[in-house]
Amino acid sequence: MKSLVPCLVLLLFLSCSEPSPYGCYADLALENGKGDVSGRYFMHETSIRVGLDDGLEITASGEVCWDYEDNCSGPDPQGPYWGLYARIGEEGIPFSVGRSYSVNAARDSGTLYLMVPEGEDPYTCFEDVHADNYGHFFVTVTVTTAQ
Repeated sequence: MKSLVPCLVLLLFLSCSEPSPYGCYADLALENGKGDVSGRYFMHETSIRVGLDDGLEITASGEVCWDYEDNCSGPDPQGPYWGLYARIGEEGIPFSVGRSYSVNAARDSGTLYLMVPEGEDPYTCFEDVHADNYGHFFVTVTVTTAQ
């Protein structure tokens, strides 16, 4: 019985330290600029860096449902929230992506964040608001480096 105690302690520690299945922030691994943006997280930090004056193109499809009553939306915004948004840099100004976003010269530089806002203040995360969301947006991101 003594030999099981360390295993039980380790199991308890691992189960308590796992990330929440919903919340404010998640890392988003994009393979060849493609990936899934979960509706269960507010902000998704990508590994994509956008430089000042770089071209940026984002396309999105899919559906996120905002509660268990099937209030669902595609990536096009429904007012100041729902849908797909993005920002460039930690302090960048959020902008609507919808099904398609394209700009020839980015106004900011930094890491690209993809957002699924919801609630009274669409640019602030309230962790438990995303608990009943489900679905995802499939995105493709292309950055063209400024010459």
